Amino acid sequence: MNINEIKLKWRLKDQDKEANINLWDEKADYFGNYVIPTSENDEFIKLLKEENLINKDFKVLDVGCGGGKYTLALAQECSYIYGIDLSSKMIDYANENKRKLNIDNTSFICDDWHELDMNKSNLYKNFDLVFASMTPAIQSASTFAKMNEASKKYCVLRCNIRRKDFVYDKLSKILNLSQKEENLNFLYAFNMLYLQGYTPRINYEEKTWSYKETLEKAYSTYVKKIKTIKTINGDEENKISEFLKGISNSGYVEEEINVGCNNKNSKEEIVEEGKDTPSVNLIMISESKYFTESEFIDEENSADGYYKQSYKYEDIKFTVERMKHKEYSDFPVYIEDNEIYDLKYSDKNINDEMNMDLSSPAIKATYMTKVDDKEVFSEDILISDNQWDFRIHLEINLDKYDENSSIIEDIVKNIKIEEVS
Repeated sequence: MNINEIKLKWRLKDQDKEANINLWDEKADYFGNYVIPTSENDEFIKLLKEENLINKDFKVLDVGCGGGKYTLALAQECSYIYGIDLSSKMIDYANENKRKLNIDNTSFICDDWHELDMNKSNLYKNFDLVFASMTPAIQSASTFAKMNEASKKYCVLRCNIRRKDFVYDKLSKILNLSQKEENLNFLYAFNMLYLQGYTPRINYEEKTWSYKETLEKAYSTYVKKIKTIKTINGDEENKISEFLKGISNSGYVEEEINVGCNNKNSKEEIVEEGKDTPSVNLIMISESKYFTESEFIDEENSADGYYKQSYKYEDIKFTVERMKHKEYSDFPVYIEDNEIYDLKYSDKNINDEMNMDLSSPAIKATYMTKVDDKEVFSEDILISDNQWDFRIHLEINLDKYDENSSIIEDIVKNIKIEEVS
């Protein structure tokens, strides 16, 4: 891959700028209130000092400074430091914190790094150190190149390689947003520098943090975040509201974020539970490739441990459910103490206990229904333990069944109940 290929691939994605500013203004209350970090409690500051990337004579630029946490923390380590951010509310917090701390070698600029002209803004080759820490300001070859253009000596880009956001990742599935890809910023940045003759150094850091917001604040934040990448309608806003209510605890929603190089996402992680759920650590999955390669459709879950997720693989639709024992409404039998009980409906064919490698018995029901005047073949698998009932429901138009029967069989054959932490 050459420089031009990287520039073609690493480009800014379409975003609503106004929505983006609204989002970061919304988050300013959180990012603007902080305790100033030091090298004793912050790995990033420790790295800058240990690697001699900053000293008392340096002029420094903090790109995407937010509420000014690192700008103000590093002010005592350099001659002068500037912070730049596109959110005016973030900059207001930064200036207020600067005033409270009585720091006078710092200035804050409200501007969009994506659109900034380096020469007109007098930033070109004007700094000894330019850094960007965990900021969406650096999202493309052009925005990354500006860091190098502004620096006379050193640049430091701090970004996530993999990232998991408990709440946002679930909302993305519910709204059928494009799923997160591995963050390629790191790879593109490394290759750009290497191809230009630099020898970039890499340091890895695992980091997890969480924060709480009121249900009302969380709803506003996630709506604004999603609006940066797509227009959402009233129905989607209702889905966001219902999901957040379902996972809230005492009127608060807690987001947990993990960034690093080892937190690999897995489609088999069907659901994470609400705060009041009694020891929910079992999920139903299928190890069939047709399950893991399927398209996610939507999701329902609630604080009592219930979940339902819908998928599609070509012509086959299927759902996976977990519910409190015997709270299902339409399965024709139930299981108690490893025994199979009452046939509730006479129009369904119930197969005996399935020969599966499971700690609890499994029952299969096959039946026909009509949807939009088309005959539909359906197959349900029920597995129970003492606390939970798990069900997978598969359906396909009857005229497509023969050519897909082997896929259905493979999904069913590879079902398992898995414990998650």
